[in-house]
This record gives sequence, C-alpha cells and structure tokens, in this order.
Amino acid sequence: MSDVDIFQSDVENTNWELMPYIAVNCIKVTSSCHSKSQIKFPSFLGKTSTKNKKKRMIQDLSNKFSEYKLSYITFKLDYLNNILLMLFERLFNDKTKGRITKFVVNCLNLNLLKEDIQENLFNLIIVCEKYEKYNYKLIDTKTKNEITKQFAKIE
Repeated sequence: MSDVDIFQSDVENTNWELMPYIAVNCIKVTSSCHSKSQIKFPSFLGKTSTKNKKKRMIQDLSNKFSEYKLSYITFKLDYLNNILLMLFERLFNDKTKGRITKFVVNCLNLNLLKEDIQENLFNLIIVCEKYEKYNYKLIDTKTKNEITKQFAKIE
C-alpha cells in the first residue's frame, strides 16, 4: 500500500508515466487481501483530476492574498471560510439600497472576481451546515442578477 501512496503523489504532480505501476500495485494489494472488489481506475483518475483542479483554484485564490505570504493550505484552512462568511453576512444583513454595490466593492477590495464569488469560494471551503446558506447558487435570482450587473459596470 505504501508503494501506491508514493506513486499516487507523483501522479498527482502530473507524472503520468507512473500510472502503470500504480495499476500493478493496486492489483497486487487487492489480490493479497483476497477481496473480490473491482478496481475503478476511471473514478480514481476523475478524483485525482478534481483534487488537482481544486488545489489550483485554492492556489490562485491564495495568490490574490500574496501580500500576506500565506501557503494555500493555511489559506484554505484558516481564511477561506471566514472570507465567505464576512462577505455574505454583510450582504444578507445589510438592508440598505446600495448593499449589492457594497458587496461587489468588498469583493474587489479582496481581489476577488465574479467567478471567484460564483463558483470558487463555496466549492473550495470545508463545507458544513453552518456555511450552506452562503452557497451562491441558493441566493435569490434577483440578487444574483444585481451582483452580475454591478460586476459588469466595474469591469
């Protein structure tokens, strides 16, 4: 199993020539376990691809905060949830007419683009029920349209 872990970390770093060795080691391990389960390589590759994509997105977001010299792991564990919470709590609790403009300005002050707000932030946080209400997809359509318009004005 340790050989598989070593090879997997290299494959995650796009060292694809090690893939046959992972396959052989996976088969060797499962045969010695006397298990009758099948190895699902497409799902393994899909999970690795998704994991690498999320890792790149977190790295891109953490680079936007580069003045603080954060590693992407520190950024994900210590900052990402709080940024999401801060931005959306202000949006939800502000009842003034310019709340959408303030939200967009706050996003831009943090160097966050519309795509970061719409897709990346919620998809990258460590999800629990507490944060579910901050999912951009669950915000009402009128508010989402206003946010899109405000970002378009500024861009």
